[in-house]
Amino acid sequence: MHFRSRVGAPFAIAAIVGIAAGGCSDDGAAEPADAGADPQESAAPGIAEAIRFDPDSTLTLAPGELHALQVVVEPPGEHRVRFSLLGDSLDASLEADVRSTDADGRTGTNLTAPRSATTFRVRAVADDGPSAEIAVSVSGSGFASIRVVPQYVGPRTTSSWIVSAAALTTCAQKKGLPPADGPLWASGDDGSPITLHSVPAGTPIAVTARSGVAVGGCTDVSKLVAGAEESVTVVVADAPIRLENTQTTIAMVLEGTTIEPWLESSTEDFVAAFTDGKAEASALLDEIGGRLPEPDEFAQARKAGGWDLKTAEYLAAKGKKLTSHLEGWLVKGTLPLRAGGLLGGRLEGSATTPSHPKLVVESFGGLAAEDAVPILESAVTLSADPGDTIHIGGSVFVLPSRYLAKAADSAATEATGADAVTSLRTAVSCQELAEEITSWDNGLATCDAQCLAPACEEAVARMWRRARDRSATSFSVAGWTFTAAADAVVNSEASIASFEGTWAGELSEGSDVTSVKGTVVGSGER
Repeated sequence: MHFRSRVGAPFAIAAIVGIAAGGCSDDGAAEPADAGADPQESAAPGIAEAIRFDPDSTLTLAPGELHALQVVVEPPGEHRVRFSLLGDSLDASLEADVRSTDADGRTGTNLTAPRSATTFRVRAVADDGPSAEIAVSVSGSGFASIRVVPQYVGPRTTSSWIVSAAALTTCAQKKGLPPADGPLWASGDDGSPITLHSVPAGTPIAVTARSGVAVGGCTDVSKLVAGAEESVTVVVADAPIRLENTQTTIAMVLEGTTIEPWLESSTEDFVAAFTDGKAEASALLDEIGGRLPEPDEFAQARKAGGWDLKTAEYLAAKGKKLTSHLEGWLVKGTLPLRAGGLLGGRLEGSATTPSHPKLVVESFGGLAAEDAVPILESAVTLSADPGDTIHIGGSVFVLPSRYLAKAADSAATEATGADAVTSLRTAVSCQELAEEITSWDNGLATCDAQCLAPACEEAVARMWRRARDRSATSFSVAGWTFTAAADAVVNSEASIASFEGTWAGELSEGSDVTSVKGTVVGSGER
């Protein structure tokens, strides 16, 4: 592939790295915008939309030389333009730092070059909006070219490169990885050398190369010969992953059947809470009696008439116990978890605590998190090793009975077209049961079938709520802790683009601890 030199071509500046207008910096240059940057949004009529130097190629000046700078602002008309010097401009000066354009959108100012060799940039800003920069190279000994060959053997993708040169500095003085760009720069595709032109001869030069901000390096060059071209290899290395920029999905899949014992135990506890540990008919009658205006009268008639046995026979005649319905729904509703669908969500980085991104749980066991009710989503830990292996550790705490209730609810809805409570009420046939009770020889004088039926409806709902809320009322929380190691794909911004690996951990509830493991994947695309 062939590199396309960009020195002297029109360009926009994405950001300025460590530079103050008219002052000095470690590198003396603004960071050039990478290819493919979005165009500026259109401005309102009469407001500057774009500005450029004319011509916009690198200025090569002798020490102390006077040069007339010209800029063109679009759309034509009167605009205010501010000029400033960036980087190692030494004793360079501008005749004026604010000028107004003419009707054609043109204006300018005179630049006096410093008395010593250096490299720097001049910036022009129109109407406090769009800006443009031009590189200035000053030398009393002439100018040379540097043919830069980036050398990289790491795992990251380097589809394009930006190389730069800066006078009056050394690689040791440049901070960060990748080092900041110098005032003279060029870009090109991966695979061929990139040439920097108009580099001051006879003075030390720091040459940098980077691909995005993911990889970079620097090499010192001394005493370039005027009119010559020198080849320079710049060895580049991986920049640290910018953990604070993490914005990825995360999906954790459970491997094997290790979670079955926990599911079975939690299901048994759920069903036991539904009946309050009693026979099904007795539990139902207890709740019905508790909903009536004269519970003592109901209790006496119930005992005298042997209603527990009669209610059990009534429910048996329906063909299936309520708890059998419930157990079937619990099995079906937890199939996604049994199949490995443990957790899905997002990792969101933090600039203040980059090693502790936020874990946003969106699903657990195949159910939406707001339904599965994780009561705590701890901020996970995130770290990265050389070679782009990342480590994720964390924990999620779940109310098991809330998760199981939603699982059963979903399965009941799929099977019957109604939620679990409605389906259980249908299975009981509360109006029919009320009529049965009032047909039995009893001393229930204050409540007829029309009184008993709604009490039965509410009794079923209360039995369901007792099972659903068992974890909260008994302070029974399931804690799932994990550690994961994954190979990451790092993008040009040194952020995690995707990852894939394995995890291991424990699922604990009370004194019961189950070892679990599986796979983990993540992606920056949502």
